[in-house]
This record gives sequence, structure tokens and C-alpha cells, in this order.
Amino acid sequence: MIECFVPSAGAQLFCRVRGAGKPLLLIHGAVCDSDFFEDAASVLASEFCVATYDRRGYSRSSGQLDESFLSASAKDAERICRQLFPAVSVAVVGCSAGGLIAMEFARRCPELVEQLVLHEPPLPAFLPPCMEVQGTVRQIQNFLAQKKYIRAANRFLGLLEDTEPSARPKPQEICEREERNLDFFIRNEFLPAFSSLPPAALPASVFVTVGAGRGHQKHYLFQAAKTYADKCGYPFRLFPGRHNCAWDRPLDFAKTVEEILAGPVKSPQPPI
Repeated sequence: MIECFVPSAGAQLFCRVRGAGKPLLLIHGAVCDSDFFEDAASVLASEFCVATYDRRGYSRSSGQLDESFLSASAKDAERICRQLFPAVSVAVVGCSAGGLIAMEFARRCPELVEQLVLHEPPLPAFLPPCMEVQGTVRQIQNFLAQKKYIRAANRFLGLLEDTEPSARPKPQEICEREERNLDFFIRNEFLPAFSSLPPAALPASVFVTVGAGRGHQKHYLFQAAKTYADKCGYPFRLFPGRHNCAWDRPLDFAKTVEEILAGPVKSPQPPI
């Protein structure tokens, strides 16, 4: 395994690269960092050259968001791929908010992205208006407008409460990093990540698979992912467990990703 820092527009992005083979970039979501993929990446490294990184402003990476969250984050993903995997296209797995970044990266740089795996990206636009989560999002938006960041953060954590019963505990060091990351996310990323606007169409040249956890099929993240896949005509794949599958069940997560990436690399139909 190689550890390095990749410079990107005023930031230094902490990266780990392991394995050999087809390039694979894993993008983590809110609050956590690249350690979210640590065990899964070790398994995937038997088949792929796997890159993980702490996103801008998270944990061991520096940098602020001087432009929009998705724009800056997609440029960071591009910078990492161009430096670590020059002149080749990559497969990208994005979990939660990392899925939104993966989508924006593919829109901006379709020549760099061959396959996308989107695991439960937050997509409020694909939820029924009556769902309770819509009201919760509005509450958090109101807290942010009043600069009540702690109340917004606590309400956000309640929005995500859906842990695997057998989930392993996180070390204290990771918990401390995630506390700082939560503050960064709430202040800088929540509003665009939970936008009610539907995402722009993805390039037809990129093969997209949307996934969600088998263990919580009534959860809003599952419902939104399934609706998005159905409306766009993308394959939908059940993952073991719930939202934090990559951490809770890394072996199962890695196996599912391997199976998806072993499939076709052309979209079955263009997205609507």
C-alpha cells in the first residue's frame, strides 16, 4: 500500500493506493473518511488497483470549499485520477454523498469514467412529497439559515439512524475525526447534498449501476435509489446490510462490487 498527498486547488488530499489491475476509485460520503473503505479496499485490491482518499476538508486532507460542493469535489476526483491513473479510464464507487460526487465527476469527465456504482446517494427529488424525511430536511435547512449548526447536526444524525445491528464499533480516533467532519459537512455540504432538484443526466457512455441495502428496504435512501434507477433505466443491485455496508460488512460489500464491475460496461439504454 502506498500513502500520498495529491495537490488539488489549494488542498492536499490524503490518498491510499493498493493492489494492481483495473483502476478503481472509492469515494466516501458525509462524516466518515477513507477509512470507511479500509477493509473492503484490502479485499478489492486482489482484483483492482484501488484508490481511496479523504475528501477535501475531511480528516487528513486540507482545503476549503471555495466553490460549490459538487464542483470542487468532482475536480478533486479528477485530479486524483489524472495523477494516480494517467491516461486510463476508471471505475468509480460512490457511497452516500460520495455517489453525488461520482455522478458529477462522470458528467464533467466522461472520458475518465468507465463504470459508476452508486450506493444509496441522497436523492430527495425521487421521494414522494409526503415522506417524513422531506420535513426533516426542511427543519435542518431552517436551522442552518439561523446558524444553529449543532441543532442541525443532531437532526441530521437522527435522519441517518439506521445502523446494522451487528455493526462493529469504531475506534476512538475515527470517532474524533468524524466529529470534526460532521461539522464540516453540516456547514458546507448538507444543502447541496440534500437538494430537492433532480440530478442532471449522466453520460450514456458510462455504465451505471445503482445499489441499496437489502436490510432496510423501507428506508428513504433505499426508496430514492430504487426510484432513480427505475426512472433512468439503470440496473439496480441489492447490497447486503444497510447504508454503511462498506464498513459494517466489508467482505460482502467488496464481493458485490466485484460482481457488478465484472458485468457489461455499456449502458443498457440512455438515461431519460
